[in-house]
Amino acid sequence: MAETYQILIVDDEPDILSTYQNFFEKRGYVVETAQNGKEGLEKIRNGGFDVAIVDIGMPEMNGFEMIRRANEEEIDPEWIILTGHGQADEVIEALKLGAVDWFNKESIKLPELLEKVKKLTYGKLDQTRKILTEIRKEMQMNKLVG
Repeated sequence: MAETYQILIVDDEPDILSTYQNFFEKRGYVVETAQNGKEGLEKIRNGGFDVAIVDIGMPEMNGFEMIRRANEEEIDPEWIILTGHGQADEVIEALKLGAVDWFNKESIKLPELLEKVKKLTYGKLDQTRKILTEIRKEMQMNKLVG
């Protein structure tokens, strides 16, 4: 992978954190983890993460509250929600908060999660390239005019 993307994984289950971290690091991603929403919010404030994979049901601060507070502070990685239940009300709440997708923890397949993360991170790269192209054009026009 030519670009390095940063992922934050927030879950209160240590096995999930280590499994996901190893999985994504082996594929070239920079991964940090947090064991609850409070720790996740602190890390995301200092991070610059492209994608945050967040469990809903956690102690101290749940995933919804973490995302809500991050949104209030205009911290906006691509949010992916993990839920143990997959209930419609949780999914709707996650989408309202800006999540781009959700996965049921009981039936998740890491290759599917990886494909979603790839789409999100490569999409950001495409947007960045478009912006840089526009900036270069503007600079060239200013040189011709100036």
